[in-house]
Amino acid sequence: NQDRALILENEQTEQQQQEMQQNSLLVGVFDGHGPGGEIVSEYARDELPIQLFSRLEEEKEEKEDDDDDDMVVSLLKDTFVQVDASIPPGSSGGGCTATVSLQRGRRLYVANVGDSITMVAVYHSQTNLTDIVYLTREDKPHLPEERQRIESMGGSIRIPRGEELRYDSSRVLSIDPQTGIETGLAMSRSLGDWQFVGVIAEPIVDVVDWQSIQDEIIATSTNCDDDSDDDDDDDNDDTCTPTSADDIHFFVVAASDGLMDYIDPPTIADSFATAFFRRNNNNNNNNKTTKHHPLVVAKNLIHQSAQQWHADTGGQYRDDIVVAAAKVKNNNG
Repeated sequence: NQDRALILENEQTEQQQQEMQQNSLLVGVFDGHGPGGEIVSEYARDELPIQLFSRLEEEKEEKEDDDDDDMVVSLLKDTFVQVDASIPPGSSGGGCTATVSLQRGRRLYVANVGDSITMVAVYHSQTNLTDIVYLTREDKPHLPEERQRIESMGGSIRIPRGEELRYDSSRVLSIDPQTGIETGLAMSRSLGDWQFVGVIAEPIVDVVDWQSIQDEIIATSTNCDDDSDDDDDDDNDDTCTPTSADDIHFFVVAASDGLMDYIDPPTIADSFATAFFRRNNNNNNNNKTTKHHPLVVAKNLIHQSAQQWHADTGGQYRDDIVVAAAKVKNNNG
């Protein structure tokens, strides 16, 4: 298996929670590909947190205010580029995706290269519903801005047509100078794929302010109508309870394309919402500790996807699959 994942959590003191400026969560997935892809993905998984937290600590010592979005975004981009530049040569031309979400207080900084994904979702305990509030894009060579950059740097792209669209993706092309063999990379950004001209390691970084999203949900939630004198409409009592922060629960999921090819984001999000939150409302302790445990949910999702791979390829091929999920840390637990 060439895929790797990480979940790092830092417990905060009450003072740190109030200041909301400490790194409290890091979730990432690294999908390796090509010869030595497992070396690249493992190196990125181990090295990226070290370099990132070191850079953040250095910046904190130089600046009084460490809650600077531009600073964090810049450090994430620089860290990805430096990790790419320091990959050991033993990878033999392999590479990996990298999708990472860093929580610093009320904000999630999501950095992504490649076609793995990170989603930020919210579970509403009042309605028992789950919504995806953020989803990374897949970095594909055919996207206009990606294609323009690759071709302007001298790279070549192949875009499938007709029936090819059913089983292939747009690819950046590389020709081995010794063998003349052409290979294609199905992404426009990645770590380690130096032989593909125009493919870069700089991630797209988005900032998700979960606190603002929570405030908006509360502000727009259904409230009781003080002007209503209809005492007979008891059936609507449950819709007249204002949403509070205790009813809103955020979580992060990162997954490789081996999972996403067969299971859609809403299904994945809903499955982990059950694991993290719905099971806590279940009075059946057996179900709480087994059927809906996060590890069991992850294994079930991987198994479902693997079965689909087997069915579609006749057991001849199955992409590696990895998924990581964690609750966003907030004052509500």
